[in-house]
Amino acid sequence: MEQGSFLGVFYYPVFICIVLAVMWQISALTYQARFDDTVKNVLIKGAAIAFSNIGWMIFLTAFLAGMLYLCRYLIFITVILPAGYAFLVHHVFEHIYKKIGWINDGEEE
Repeated sequence: MEQGSFLGVFYYPVFICIVLAVMWQISALTYQARFDDTVKNVLIKGAAIAFSNIGWMIFLTAFLAGMLYLCRYLIFITVILPAGYAFLVHHVFEHIYKKIGWINDGEEE
């Protein structure tokens, strides 16, 4: 985008909305994978988790973006990185769910 162009004005709000949607998706899908709930409750609780733990969500989203950028140039590691990202997300959400009190000593309620 050229400096001063009309489309450049809309680039940043759209980029911020995309980042927020990815953070919400990460938290909603991990909540849905662990707990059996309705779609409405999954989306509501996923949003609550994402925005109450904004630091972790920004870290996971930035790590995902960095991984995708790295996969673009190093094709041979595209098999290893998704497993590493899933491992990282699992440990982050174990920490979040223990902090919230939804799991006790590694066991589901």
